[in-house]
This record gives sequence, C-alpha cells and structure tokens, in this order.
Amino acid sequence: MNTYTSSVALCVLGMRRSGTSAIAGLLHYLGVDLGKDLMPPGPDNPKGFWEYGHAVAIHIGMLEVFSTYDIDFLPLAGNWLNHPDIPWYQEYLANALRRDFSGKRLWAFKDPRICRLLPVWPAVFSAIGADPRFILALRHPDEVAGSLLARSGIGYNEALLLWLGHTLEAELHTRGRRRMVVAYEQVLSDWRGQAARIATGLGVNWPNSAASAAKEINAFLDPALRHNRAAPMTTPDLAVAVHGADRRLAVWAFDLHRSLGGGSANPAVKETDVDRIRHEVDQALPSLMHWRLPRPAGQRFATEYKGAERMVDRTTKSA
Repeated sequence: MNTYTSSVALCVLGMRRSGTSAIAGLLHYLGVDLGKDLMPPGPDNPKGFWEYGHAVAIHIGMLEVFSTYDIDFLPLAGNWLNHPDIPWYQEYLANALRRDFSGKRLWAFKDPRICRLLPVWPAVFSAIGADPRFILALRHPDEVAGSLLARSGIGYNEALLLWLGHTLEAELHTRGRRRMVVAYEQVLSDWRGQAARIATGLGVNWPNSAASAAKEINAFLDPALRHNRAAPMTTPDLAVAVHGADRRLAVWAFDLHRSLGGGSANPAVKETDVDRIRHEVDQALPSLMHWRLPRPAGQRFATEYKGAERMVDRTTKSA
C-alpha cells in the first residue's frame, strides 16, 4: 500500500563539483525536506554536501556489485537491471523513503551517483506513490575539471571523461521526464530567478518564500566558496593549449555543455546534438581506456558515509 498521496520528489543530479550541493542547499532553505542522516560537511564542502545517506550507501553498494566506482566513466553493463539483488536495493530505498518522508508533500534528495543508477529509481518512486521531478545541475566542464584537480588531483582529460560520462547518462535517464537544467553560475548570480524558474518549470510551490529565506540563502551561497573561480576555457583549442587537453574530449565536453544550454539563464536541451555526442563518445570508448582512473585504494562504505557500514555485508555480498 502506498504511503503518500500527491507527493512530489525532487531529485538533484549531476557530476560532482557541478553545483549539486548549491542547488540542494537552496532547496533546503526554501523549505524542502532533504531527509535525515545527511552526509556531514567536509573541508572541500564546508557548508554541506546535502546527500541523503541511505541513497549514498545503497548506490556505493550497487557500484561495488557491478565492479565499478565513483570515478569511472564507463557505462554499466546493458543487463545490470536484471541483477538478482536489484529488488532488494529497491525495497530498502522504498522503506527508507517511507520512514523519512511519509506525509511530506514536497521533498528532495541528492547524490551524484544517481547519474549512473537512476534506472533503479522509477520502481522505487512507484512503490511509494511519489511523483519524481528532476533538476540537472550544469557547470562548465573546464571549471569542473579545475575543481577536481584541486580537490582530488584528477587530471584534466580524466576529468573531462568523467564529466562526459556522468552528464550524458543523467541526460539520457531523465529524458522524457519532467526536468529542469539549472546552471551553477546562474544559481550563484541570481538564485531568486532560478528558484522561481524551477518552481514554475516543475510545478511546485516553495514552503518558504524567497523573501523570508533570503538572509540564509545569501549567506549559504557565498561566492567566495566557489571552487576554481577562474574563468573557464571558452574553446577546445584553448583547453588544448593551456591544459594539454585531448582535442576530441574538449570538443565533446564543450559541445555537450552548449547543447544542454550552458551559459543561459534558461537552458534548453538540444537532444539531437546530445545524441550525436553520445554516439561519438560511445564509438570512441575503446580508444579512451588509458584515461580510465583506477579504483581508489581502500574505498569502502565507512569512508564515504559514516554509519553505512551496517549495510556492508548485505550490499556487497555479490561483489
């Protein structure tokens, strides 16, 4: 039996360092419930990640089962949804959401891993009677690459590939669904306009008005905390000259950013262009494998989300 009636779930997704934390925090101060057991802040995100712990733990476990990890650009195997553990993951997520969001008319959650794992979620939303709507965080790939280098020491070409893989999957998995693309720089420069735009586009009303939340939001969205504040490279040729980028990767990444409406206060997706880029990247994957990053040494649940170790045995039993 469904727990909810007329429940709207906002799902914030996007590549790491793309502004998902800024968007999720904005939703929080506008009165949207983000649940309990959120990941604690860290040195690289002192104002919070706003990631829903149960989704984080389950997603990490699923990636383990499928022999992959966060910093991998390869898509999952085509039959991964048929894995025998998938129903257990879906049941666990549904139970967690019922417990944390029962009776909430509007709630949200965020975890960058969902870019690759979103196909698990429609059955979860259906099981709890929630209407999902999606916010795709968009940031220029050159800025994302700069932030990943500063935070994790990830090279420029490796970062472009990660951004391409996650962004292409996020776009594909939300196509045909109710969604909005939201540019990180627009949130920082005009959060009121973006909040109004999201509310209109996704058909929601914020529990807190912009006026009542303005003081907290202005303090939260401090532009001084913006990582990699240098202006992004404007052309692939500049990325090649300055960062030693592989020209194919720079062309695909910059074109994808533009095809998703990057640089606009009201982004619109050019799906034909996105499909062309996706096809070209897929065809080139065998020649890109030398940029595949290795699995981080010692990465387990406890290092990603404290308290999630209680689920290690079950969520990694098939790894």
